[in-house]
Amino acid sequence: DDSAVPRYSTCTPSHGSASKGLTWAVVAALPEVEGEDLPLDIVVGQDFTLNSMKTWCENNAHCVGFAYRADNGHCVGKDGSFFPKERGTGFREDTCTYVNDQNPSEVWHWYYLRERAQGVQATQEQERQLPV
Repeated sequence: DDSAVPRYSTCTPSHGSASKGLTWAVVAALPEVEGEDLPLDIVVGQDFTLNSMKTWCENNAHCVGFAYRADNGHCVGKDGSFFPKERGTGFREDTCTYVNDQNPSEVWHWYYLRERAQGVQATQEQERQLPV
């Protein structure tokens, strides 16, 4: 059932980073196109929480956002819950479509920085077609 899949209009900011002028958005599904993997510079024994992963991404200009397995704890070194993605390699907020059935037994969320996920300037025709 396609009606259950979040669309562009549900990409609403959930948390802002005022100090960096960045806005987080979160969707309870994964985009069809996430972009290329961005390696984490992990220190042995370092655990990432959701907030520390956001901070890592904010501080890395290459990071557009990350896939987060919400039902699998929060420690990347132990369970692989965070999957950061390279900016400019596929994910675009203006054309994103989401799927929530890629892994039906798992709970995935997509966190991204709106300022880094912008595609090309939408034409007036495209703007009229965007949901409100």
